[in-house]
Amino acid sequence: MSVRQEAVRRVESGLSQQAVRQQFGVGHMTLLAWLKRYGTAVYAQMRRKQFTVAQKQHIARELLDGRLSEDEALLKYELRLKKTPRQWVAAYRASEALLLTAEPDPPVDANAGLARQLRQAQW
Repeated sequence: MSVRQEAVRRVESGLSQQAVRQQFGVGHMTLLAWLKRYGTAVYAQMRRKQFTVAQKQHIARELLDGRLSEDEALLKYELRLKKTPRQWVAAYRASEALLLTAEPDPPVDANAGLARQLRQAQW
C-alpha cells in the first residue's frame, strides 16, 4: 500500500485530517487531493455537504414558515449540527432586515439634468 493510500485509509478509519497531515508531513491541499483521488465511498459519506446561498435561504424559509422543524431539517438535508440551520435562519433574518431598513433610491427625474444645466448657465 502506498503512503498516499495509507493516509487516506487512516482518515477513512476516523483519524482527523489534521492528525494524518502531521503524521505524514503533508499539507492540507495535498491530503485533500489524495482523498479525492484515492478515497472510497467511506470518504464520500464523511464529506461535509456544501449548500449554495439560495439553498440556505430556502431552508431558512422552510424553518421560519413552520414547514420544517429543526430536527426534520437535520434529517432532510443531512446536516450534522443544530447550529447550522440556526445560523442560516439568523443570516436570512439579517438580510431581510437590511432590505427593510434600506432607504429607497430617489426617483429619477428626467428633467433633473436639464434643470442643473439651466442653473449653471445662469451663473
